[in-house]
Amino acid sequence: MPSPSKEYRLNKRVNALITKNLRRLLDDRKMTAEKLSFYADFPKSNLSSLLHGKVNYTLRTLDLLARKGLECHISEFFKP
Repeated sequence: MPSPSKEYRLNKRVNALITKNLRRLLDDRKMTAEKLSFYADFPKSNLSSLLHGKVNYTLRTLDLLARKGLECHISEFFKP
């Protein structure tokens, strides 16, 4: 079992990758976080916290943002 510090570093790296890809997807679609929040029916303050690394993503959140907001597959968030 990984030590807590290794788990933390993994989570931090994964969150950074997801955030990078979320920003890329927003740029590709010329969409603002506010519009994504509206289309995904997701609170703007929560989205802001995600984009600033203050909270961790959940699969449910990623699925909602991908499906309803960005109209893409959740796997887009995990591309290197």
